[in-house]
Amino acid sequence: MIPHLLRLAASVATSPHSIDHRNHRLGAVGVRKDGIIVSARNGAQKVNNFYRSMPSIHAEVRCLRKMDLGGVIYVARVASEGLALARPCITCQQILRGKRIKKVVYSISDLEYGVLYL
Repeated sequence: MIPHLLRLAASVATSPHSIDHRNHRLGAVGVRKDGIIVSARNGAQKVNNFYRSMPSIHAEVRCLRKMDLGGVIYVARVASEGLALARPCITCQQILRGKRIKKVVYSISDLEYGVLYL
C-alpha cells in the first residue's frame, strides 16, 4: 500500500498552479522533526520575468529549503499512467545527506514504493 504522504506528494506534483507544464511532474512532501509538513514540486527557474524551459530545481531540494536539519521526505513522480520512479538523483542524495535527512520514501509505481536510507 502506498503511504498517504506519498499520495500527497503526487497531488503536489499535479497542482494546477504549477509553472512547469511539461512532463517533469515531481512533488515532494517533507515531515520536519517538529511534525510540520511542508511541500514543493519541480520548478522552472524565473529569469527576467519568464520561466526557463528546463526544471532547474528538483522538488526534494525545494522542499529542503522549508525544513530544518533532519526529518523524512516523500517524493512522487506522476506520469500519464500513474505513479512512476522518483528515486532522488545522486546530487540530490548528497544534498539530502548534508541536511541530515535519514530517510527518503519515493514512488516506483502505483503499487510500489522504495525507501532510501542515507
